[in-house]
Parts: sequence; structure tokens; C-alpha cells
Amino acid sequence: MPQTIESDLQRILKARNADIGLFILAMHSLIERCLRKKYGYENRNYSIPSSTTFGELINNYANDYYNQHGVPQYKGATERCLPKNEWEIFKTLREIYTNHYLANDVRHQFEEKEPEAAQSTVKCFLAFAKAENWNYPQALAELKKELTNWDKHSAYQSQELTRLINQIDELKRKNENLAEKANKYAELENRLKVLEAKEGLLNSQLKEQEGKLSKKDKKIDEIRKKTFEESQKFRNEKKELLEELKKFDNTKKYLSYLERVSFYTKTRHDYESSVIKLTPEQQDILEQIKLNSDFLVKGAAGTGKSLVLLKALEKAVNEMNSELDFGDNGKPFRLLTYTKSLVKYNQYVTQILGTNVPAETITTADSFLYSMLKKFFPSKSIFFYLDKEYGKVFSTECAREFSPEEIFRELNEFIWANCITKEDYTEKLCDRTGMKNPIKKNDRIKIWQALEEIEERLEAMDKWPRNFVAKKIIQAMENALSNGDSAFLAEYSFVDEAQDLPPVILAMIKKSTKRCVFLAGDSDQSIYRKGFNWNMSGIDIKGRTKILKTNFRNTNQIHEFAEKYRERFKHMDKATQPSAFRPGPPVELSGGKDTADLIEKIVQQIKLLMNALNYEEENICIIANENKKLEDIQKLLDKEIGIASKKVADADFDFATSKGIRLCTSQNCKGLDFPVVLLLADHRVHGMEKTTAFDEETYYEQQYNMVYVCLTRAMEMLHIFTVDGTTFGPFKDLKEINR
Repeated sequence: MPQTIESDLQRILKARNADIGLFILAMHSLIERCLRKKYGYENRNYSIPSSTTFGELINNYANDYYNQHGVPQYKGATERCLPKNEWEIFKTLREIYTNHYLANDVRHQFEEKEPEAAQSTVKCFLAFAKAENWNYPQALAELKKELTNWDKHSAYQSQELTRLINQIDELKRKNENLAEKANKYAELENRLKVLEAKEGLLNSQLKEQEGKLSKKDKKIDEIRKKTFEESQKFRNEKKELLEELKKFDNTKKYLSYLERVSFYTKTRHDYESSVIKLTPEQQDILEQIKLNSDFLVKGAAGTGKSLVLLKALEKAVNEMNSELDFGDNGKPFRLLTYTKSLVKYNQYVTQILGTNVPAETITTADSFLYSMLKKFFPSKSIFFYLDKEYGKVFSTECAREFSPEEIFRELNEFIWANCITKEDYTEKLCDRTGMKNPIKKNDRIKIWQALEEIEERLEAMDKWPRNFVAKKIIQAMENALSNGDSAFLAEYSFVDEAQDLPPVILAMIKKSTKRCVFLAGDSDQSIYRKGFNWNMSGIDIKGRTKILKTNFRNTNQIHEFAEKYRERFKHMDKATQPSAFRPGPPVELSGGKDTADLIEKIVQQIKLLMNALNYEEENICIIANENKKLEDIQKLLDKEIGIASKKVADADFDFATSKGIRLCTSQNCKGLDFPVVLLLADHRVHGMEKTTAFDEETYYEQQYNMVYVCLTRAMEMLHIFTVDGTTFGPFKDLKEINR
């Protein structure tokens, strides 16, 4: 076989220049010939019959590849896992079966094929060549040129692919509950296959009996009669099923179009993800990061801010390792973010990148805050919400016009949070844009008097408010440094999703950093704070802010939908408007009478994704705004289809090893991404607008930002589920955009 492969590859290249369909058929024909030779009768190591289907052959091959290249997860383990490169090959080998329908279209119907079909087939073929260790670099390099558009992130989209995407959108708009209908259609198809199998078995049994009995035997007539009656029964059932299947003509078209578009999208995204390298745009920004001054990387969702930040961290690690006087510094750097989920995700990405970053150096800003509190004030702890005991601490005579809750919010969410001085607050009357109620100068003076009184009381208390803790730690750090104690300093600090941290936390990070701070952020994804003010935190990024403008995460369709949604923001950051390039299925939106109805539709959609489109459980994420809703979904998934699911916020969740569908709250999905996102956008969380420190406009701006974050988590497919007649603006606008 090795002697003929090179000439076979040359024939395939000739077919590429002749006809795309024949080019695809040629690649699949060579794969099939290799598989049949490997597993045919002439190979005594295998007992697979020559009648085995292509699907069975390629699945068997993929499993053999896994077993041959997998290594135990730990010493003595029976379960095996694949190294990164082998895992990418294995994933693509499993895609070959789905891709095979393209070759069948050409073989059986002589269909013309579009360039995207050739690209997805080449990607599969090259994976098979790697698995077979074919050493024909020149011919394989020629084939790889077919993927030039993918390597260059070209936005090219053929007329045929555009037609399919438009057809999906049109069918979805004209037909309700297509996921449920698709699952019903699949059920009917399976019943038809079972009937045909039973009929075939009945006929083979008849032939067997005819061979055993003589033609004059009376039993043979009885057997034939019984077989005829049974066959007639099967034929009647088949006729009914075929009539029933005719009603699903639009559903069949929808599934066919969706399968073709989603396969192309998945294949292209897998290819781009497997080559984790910076684009020229990202590389240019990385080269401008000189590691001697603060730096901010801005960009809308999906532009790769976090990847550039991690590469900057890798750059710092390499530079520190090359410094002869660096020694054994135990705190060379830290990577901080807002949520625990993003901490786990960044740890996962650094493993994929192969960056030598100890897991414990990646943590949340609050965890870092707590560690510093224990260093400087070991007897103190943190509280985030006002209870009855501490309500008394925030009750003062000098500002009796304000309730303890109002004073707490003003101090914790504005004065302490933004590093506001007495002069700023009482004399310069600094801007309080976004806060709930305006406060005049006389009242500001009273509140500042209350602040001084409350800070004195807090000194004697066991627990401190979070932003007061940060203020006290900054003071303690300044005292420590003046006394020659710098053990708490890191050489560099890296902050992901920096827009969600108040200036006082950023100021604490800056104070605890010896050299400089690197930040990644996007104000339109801010779900906790109203904008930035870097000056307040002591971070100097003047002339050192760069913007990424290419969206690598989302398909064109998801990106366009999210950008239309972002246009509704009153304070939209127009400087960060990016462009996307990868085509995919249209964004789908389904309505329902209530939350329970929507959850049932989500379950139907998951059946469709897994059964018809071959998505694995780990590639699907369901996002909702409350844990209770996720728990209801979890129960229904287990009850109706027996599928495991796991919350990404659970302490034992691991992006690399945890199995099952991902479940995530809208607050915890920042910085994460998933091939498929199902967003439950039913009702707002009641009561939040009453407890927030911010005014109504700012509250709704944060809610819009949160929905935008959820939309942009989806890499390949996005499906939104909303309650009919919702009046909640951020959810209502989703339906308006989809019209």
C-alpha cells in the first residue's frame, strides 16, 4: 500500500482541478480502500466481514487509534486519555463518518459541491493521513492549500452555503417547534428501520425453512401463509409510517440543511482551535507589550483578549527565567479574574498552551483580597451584604436622613470602591453618575462625617465590608513597604475581565505589584460596574491601550445578532466594534408560555443536537439567570433522556475531565465559551433593582451587558428561549432583533 499512496494523492489533486464533487469522492474512496484493506478478510488480525459499512469501519478505526495512542491518566489507571495532538486527530477521525454523506451525494446523485464541502473533507482527510503516518509532504501540503481561507480567517462564503443558511432561517420562521418535530421524525424513521429489519428477518427465516422442508410438505404452505400475513401486517404499518413521514417534509429539509451547515462550522472551528497561535493582529499587540509598564488590551467579546493576556504572561515567564538575578522568587506573577469559573477556564487554557504556570497563581480577585487580609489583618474576615448586626454600625445621628442600607451602599459601592477622597467628595463634588439618588453638598458633608465615625467603629469589629478591606490593605502595604517589607509583591500582575473590578481592588493589585500590571477588558461586557477609571487605581495606561477588532469566537450569524443587540446600549463602546468571518447556522429563538414550557423545549433541542447533529454533551452549555432554573433543567435532563449535566461553578468541575452538559448562570459565564449555547431568557430576577446601589438606567445597562455576555459565549450555534409577551426590556429586545 505505501508504494501506491503517493500516486493516489496525485490523482486526488488532479480531481481537485476538475470538479469539487469528484475531489471529495476521491478522498473518501481512498480512505475507504485503506480501511477495507486494513480490516478485510486478508488481514488475519481482524475478523470484520467485508460487508461492513463505511461508518462501522471508520468508527472501529477511530477506536483503535484511541486505544493505541491513549495513556493512563495516572499510574495504575484503567481509563486512558490522549495527548493534545492525538486528541485533535481522534476528534477529526470521528467526524469522517458525518462527512461521508458528501461523498454519497456525489456517488448516488452526482451532486455538485461547494468549496466549503471540499474544505471540511480535506481537514478530515489530512487527519487520516496523519493517523496513517503518510510521509508525502509535498502532496499533502498541496492539499492543505485548500484550507488557506481558514488559516487566514477569511470571511468567504459560497452562494450555496448562503442559500442553505437562508433556507434554515426561513423554515424556522414558518414552522414552530422544529426541534420537537425533528425528534418525532427521527423516532418515526427508527420505527421504519425496525419494521424493515423485522420484515427482512421474516423472509430469511422463510427461505431457511424452505431449504429444510420438501415442496410437498404441508407445513411449508402453513409457514408461507403465516409469513405472508406477518409481512402484510408489516407492510401496512410501513405504509402508515410513510404517510406520517410525508407530513415532516419541511422538518426533513430543516434537518438536512442544518446538518450540512453545522458540520462545516464545527469542522472549520475545530481546525482553527487546533492551531492555537496568535493572529498577526494579536501578535502585533503582544510585541508592543514591553513588560516595563502597565498595558491594557481592549476588545469586544470573542476577539482573543484573554489569549493575548495569557501569551503576555508566557512572555513574562520566559523573560524572568532568563534573568540571572531573578533567583527563587516565590511570587513572580499572578493572574486574577472575577469569577471562579473563569479561573478554572484560564487554568485549562494555560494547560492547552503548554505554559509553565502553576495553577495556584491563577485565582479570583476576591481570593487574592482574602489572602492579603489574612496576611495583614489575620483576625478579620469579609462581609458583602448588610445584616442586622452590622446595620447598627452604619446607623449614625450625623446622617439620620439616610438609612443604614443607603449609607452602606454609598460607602461600599462608591466612596471606598472608587478611592474617593474627602476633597473629591465634599468640595469638588465629584460625579456620581449611575448611583441611585443624587446627593447635595450638605448631605455629602454629613455622609463623610458618618464615614469617619463608621470607619472608627469597624476597626473594633471582626468583619469588614469588601471594599473597605481593600482600602485597609492598601494602607497596610504602604506601611510595610516603608518598613522594608516587600515579601507580598509580585513581579507582574495580569487581570482578566478587568472591567468588572472596582478601582480600589485594581489599586490594591497595582500596589502589590513590583513591575507592572497587564489588563484585558471590555466595557460593554461589564456586568458589575459602570465603566472604568484607571487613574483612581494608580494604573497608568496612557498611550499603552490597544484594541482587538476581529471576532474569532462567534460565527458571522451569532456576531451579527450580538452586535445588533449591542447597538441598543445607550453607552455602547463604538471603538471596540469587531468583525467576524466564520459562517454558521442562523441564531434561533423559541417562545413559550412559561418557564416550564421553555425548559421542555430546551430538552427537545438537546435531543436534536445530540442525535441529529452529533454534538457531544460537553459541547453544549445551558445558561440561565438563576441556579434554581438550572437545577430544574438538570432534573428534567436526567428524567427524560438520562443525560448527565454539571454546573461549571461546582467546586469539583473541571473543563478538561468533567463529563456531561455544562450548566452556567449568566453571572458565571464571563470569559467562557462553548460550541453550543442554549440561553433561557424567561424572566428577570425579581428584587435586584431594589437592592442595587445604582440608578434605574445603570441597572438596566448592566442587565443588557449581561445578556450580551451570554449571547457571545456561543461559538457555533446559539438558541434563545423567551417567554411570550415578556415585558423585561433586555429579553424583549431579543425578540425584536429576531423579527
